[in-house]
Amino acid sequence: MAEFETYHNQKIEDFQSLTTDYLDGEIALYEQAANDPPDIPIAYVRHTRRLATPAVDLRTRTRTS
Repeated sequence: MAEFETYHNQKIEDFQSLTTDYLDGEIALYEQAANDPPDIPIAYVRHTRRLATPAVDLRTRTRTS
């Protein structure tokens, strides 16, 4: 039974880490978009979003970018 609890707790931690990293990237993107001039090309915004959203390797729980 302890293994299930450990597994469940690890899944919760992984999900919290992924969502926190993703939301931090989203916040940074929107802050940058709000502070930059309105004539930013959409391709630049998409490129910036890819850079602001870190990829995480679930096996090692480390960022891959």
